This record gives sequence, C-alpha cells and structure tokens, in this order.
Amino acid sequence: MKGKSIFKKIVKFLNPIPDIGGLEISDTAIRFIDLTHGKILRAAVNLSPGVITGGEVKNRSALVAALKNLRRDLGIPEKSILNVIVTAASPRIYTQIFSVPLGIRDSNLNEAIKLNLEMISPFDIREAYYDAQPLKETPSGQASFLGAFASAPLVDQFVAALEEADSNVIAFEFPAFSLGRLIKQLSEVDFFGSHILTDVSAEGLHFLILVKGELYFSHFLSWREVQSSRPSIALEDMMDVVIREIKRLVSFYNNRINRPLDTIVLSSPKPIPELESMIRNNFPLKLQIPSLDAFPELSSAWFPALGAALRALVPRSEDTFISLMAVGTEERYFQNRAVHFISSWRNIGVAVFGFLLVVFWGMNMVLAQSEKSAAKELSNNLSKPDFQEVDQLQKQAQEFNRLVASALFLKSAISPLSPLMNRLNILSGQSVSLERVYLDPNKKITINGKTASEAEAINFKNRLLKDSNLDKVVLPLSSFQPGPNNTVLFSVNFEWK
Repeated sequence: MKGKSIFKKIVKFLNPIPDIGGLEISDTAIRFIDLTHGKILRAAVNLSPGVITGGEVKNRSALVAALKNLRRDLGIPEKSILNVIVTAASPRIYTQIFSVPLGIRDSNLNEAIKLNLEMISPFDIREAYYDAQPLKETPSGQASFLGAFASAPLVDQFVAALEEADSNVIAFEFPAFSLGRLIKQLSEVDFFGSHILTDVSAEGLHFLILVKGELYFSHFLSWREVQSSRPSIALEDMMDVVIREIKRLVSFYNNRINRPLDTIVLSSPKPIPELESMIRNNFPLKLQIPSLDAFPELSSAWFPALGAALRALVPRSEDTFISLMAVGTEERYFQNRAVHFISSWRNIGVAVFGFLLVVFWGMNMVLAQSEKSAAKELSNNLSKPDFQEVDQLQKQAQEFNRLVASALFLKSAISPLSPLMNRLNILSGQSVSLERVYLDPNKKITINGKTASEAEAINFKNRLLKDSNLDKVVLPLSSFQPGPNNTVLFSVNFEWK
C-alpha cells in the first residue's frame, strides 16, 4: 500500500490534477465556487439586463467580458485555463424517466438507452444534447433511468463564450441536478425520504422531486412565464403559482412512485413567511427550510454553484452524472489532461535543456581555467631542477584529461527517445492505448493495453508479429479483462531483437 501511495504521488507530480470549480450562469449573474483545496474560493459578477434572457445568450461579447472579469476577481493569471462544471437554467432543458428490461447484456444496454432517449426527446435529435443516469428506485423487473435533454445551439452558445474567456467546460448540467446534489450532501434534510424541493431564485421557480437523494423530476418556470402579460408579479400571485405547481407535482408523484411523500423543502434568498404559512395550510406534509452548517455565509443564491462545485470534487473516472454536451464528461476531461500534460512537459523539457547548456558552459569555463592554471604551474615547475614536482604535475594533467573525457562521455550519453517506444507508438495507432510497458534485462517485453474490443487487441498483436524487430509475440486469451466505459484490457508479451 505504501508503494502504491508513493506511485500515486509521483504520477500526481508528473501530471498534476487541475483544479475544477462550479460555475452558475443565470440571467442576472455568474457565480463561481471552488472547493478543491478544502476551503471555499468564490466570486460573482452581475450581468447587465439583456446579456442572457430566458436562459439564452443574447450578447456574447458582454458575457465574455463578464467571464474575464470573474477570472480577474479570482486572481487567475491571463491565458491560464479555468476548468468548470457549468450549471445553467433554461426553459429549453427537459427531463424524463424511462425504463428498460432487466437482463440486457452490457454490450446492448448503451444502445437500448440511446434508442429510448432518441424516441422520447422533445427536440429534433440532431439538434439536441442528451444523456441519462441510472435510478436506484425502480419498478420490479425494470431498470429505470433519468433522461435529460437540452437544445444543442443553446448549450453551444455558453460553451463558445466560455472557451473565448479561456475556460474549459468539463460538464454541463442544470440547477435541478446541482440543487439535488447539494441537498443530499450538505443539508440536514433526510435524503433517504421523498421530497418536493421548491427553489425561489432571481431567475424563476425550480421544482424538483427527490427520492432517496436522487433527482426524479424537475420543472423550471421563469419569471417571464409567471408574469405573462402583467407588468409585475405580486407576492400573492407568486404564491398562487407555487401552490398550483406543488399540487401538480404531488399528483404526479402519487401516480408514478409507490412510496409516501415526506417533505416539502423551500429554498429562497430571503425568508418568505407568507409562502411558508400557505404551504403548511395547503399540504399535510412537513415543511423544511434548508440550511448549510458548513457554509453559513452562503445564501441560497449560491446553492446551484455550490452544488456544481461538489460535483467537481468527484474523481473524473467516477463522474457518471448527466452532462449535456457534445463530448462526454470523462472523455473531455482526459482530452484536456493530455493537452495539459504535453504542454507542461514541453516547458519542462525546454527548461532542462537550457539548464544542461548552462552546466556544460560552466564546466567548459572551469576546465579551461583549470587547464590554464595547470599549464602555468607546470611551466613554472619545469624551470626548477626538482623532478618530483614535474612527475606530480604530469599526474595532475592525466587526471585532468580523464575528467575531460568523462565530461565528453556524459555529453554524448544524452540520447533521443527510445526507438522501441517510437515503434510501439506507431504500431498501437489510434485504437490501442498503451497503459504500461515493462522491459526486463533479457529484452523480454510485456505491454498492458486498453482498446475498444478484443478484435482490436488481436489486430495489434498481428501488427507486432509483422515487425521484423520483434520476436515470440504472445497474446494470452486469459489476459482479456473488461475495462471502464466498455473497453477491453489485455496483456501481450514479446522479445526485442
């Protein structure tokens, strides 16, 4: 275990894990929270009216300027990448539960999920981003999933603005997921029960159904929809809308989920006693106002960003939550890790090369000075009739020559990258990922790799067989093992001639 821990520290040093924060983008403000280092780092920038309207970017240049101001407030150096989990509310984001029969083989499950999502999508599937995550509370004989859908052009607007502001979007979700995660992990609400969460925010009203801490349904009403043709919204009108929507959710819940509803959770930037009293009078359920003991300084306006920041703490390889983007969460993250790794080691390589140049220049100066001093001393001693001193000087000159030869040998020992590794990288191509290469003193080599299928691994073995520099290529069938994300792990052995 100790050796494994040391290895992880070495890997972390060679390719450090970048910090990731939660970023909420709303019609009125952008808010950022980073919990990476055990303390809260946060900043917010208000948006002028019309920059984002109804969850759609209307003024991209103003949004980019606001994102750059946020970076400055956080003290992020120019051109450094800010990695974020984005949460943004919009009426054009939908959720729906669907089920598939139990017993479907893993190889067919993803295809079954994709077909279901395509059939229930409220958008033209060619102009939508969609994803799903499993639900624990499922009917007998069925595997249930929560599907989510977003308009692709809407998401692309946000991603393009963030990339222009030197930000890298790791995942894109909506506040329902962020709030549900926050309530489950940080509030005193009993997440083993079933709850209706009502969130009153500056953008509108969020309504969520949470069962055992999992999101089962979400609905968002913007203030524009609530206001309709009226010039403003009175408190009584807002409360009537909340009661009406909660009644609809209670009816929906009772028809879909076979377990009692426990609690109504009300979240708002400031207490609304009239609304609390109205909810208690209309529903025979417990009413809870969430509070976060870990972050007492944060109002509910920060809850979506905080929920996204909690997702950022999950290891990327374990992040299977919904992400509404063109590229999957894990794939996009590791793409950027690879770019970061190459960029970092390019800079390190340049620095090391420069250091070696300075070292060799310094050695050259020292040796040249030593040579001059030795020659001068030898000349002075040769003028004396003391042959013992002459002999001593000769020995010093021989030692000097030996040091020069050693320095030249060290200089010549700096060789380019191993031709074996270059050859293996060529043979592996795009279909095979080399996870580990082990070479013993007898030139016997073992490669641990990852690929999409057993056939790709066999094709890789065949390419190795054709290489004239390799011999005794063996791919044991027993080495095939299932890997993450439907990949195949394998091990191949051969000798290097």
